[in-house]
Amino acid sequence: LLIFLTNGKIYILLVTFIKMTDITMKDRRILDLLDKDPNVSIADIAKKVLTSKQVVEYRIKRMLNNKTIYSHHKIN
Repeated sequence: LLIFLTNGKIYILLVTFIKMTDITMKDRRILDLLDKDPNVSIADIAKKVLTSKQVVEYRIKRMLNNKTIYSHHKIN
């Protein structure tokens, strides 16, 4: 909470801080692909992001663990 006086007016600001996680461009691309098509396969993501399936799986698990994303389910 910040309170300050300027030109005879009192201003009160409520400031919240959000923990920022380390999101790389590759993570952003993965998130973008999942956002556009939640059913996209790990193999397709890997091809489009130019990395391996194992890296995509690792990055999704990491984002789940640090609460960048809350769920990821493939529906067949």
